[in-house]
Amino acid sequence: MSTRSTIAALLIALAPLAARPAQAQRPPETHVAGDPGAAPDTSQFLPDWIRPWLEIGGGWMTGPKYVSRHYESGQGFGAGLEARFANRWALRLGMNYQILQANHDDSLLVITAVDASGAAVLDTANYSYQSSAWLGTLALEPGVRVIGDFWLTGGLGVGYMRSGFDGSDVEFDTINPPALPGALRSGWGWEWTAAARWDFQPAPQVPLGIEVRSSSMQRRGDDVRTWAFRICYRVPWTPASAQHHGRGRRGDPDR
Repeated sequence: MSTRSTIAALLIALAPLAARPAQAQRPPETHVAGDPGAAPDTSQFLPDWIRPWLEIGGGWMTGPKYVSRHYESGQGFGAGLEARFANRWALRLGMNYQILQANHDDSLLVITAVDASGAAVLDTANYSYQSSAWLGTLALEPGVRVIGDFWLTGGLGVGYMRSGFDGSDVEFDTINPPALPGALRSGWGWEWTAAARWDFQPAPQVPLGIEVRSSSMQRRGDDVRTWAFRICYRVPWTPASAQHHGRGRRGDPDR
């Protein structure tokens, strides 16, 4: 093979290797927030101005006296959605569930003996037991930030009370009535609510609140009143939403 032919063969063999580094390296595609070509954020299914919230704590019944004396305090829970407007006004839709312990004081007539004439000798046996009771409500509550991180809320809702006394023969001051008073029967009623809450944020993305709550359920002519003390947690903004809207005081966009 001639020298010219050898050089031509070597050039043909080395041509692909020479062309490879000359190829431009295409940079990876990147998208920024707000770019129409970016993938949509599917981690948030609610609008930015609506936040879910959860509450847990304890509560007790304060009146009326002839009803409240039969109940002990218990756990309370709440959950719902909150919409905030102009960083000062809020509207809450929430469900509340209050567990109570019902104390029963009943009596029975017991035949202790039979006299010579065949008449029964009677005596009264008193005994006590407990049963579960609860209050469940759904309420709509407007709210306003009064100063700093303190909020006042109040509203109207509908609720159901399971008294724990239905079907029992309850003793009231040594008198056994033929029927229970209205407020000690299970049933529905309208409820007024009022609450004061302090919001705080001990860590980023952990918005909490301490709340004192009062409610009044109108049932069968009686006003069943309760108080509760709870810890509130609001689901935080997603990082994308917080970056889009800008962070407010202490890292929370709406505080």
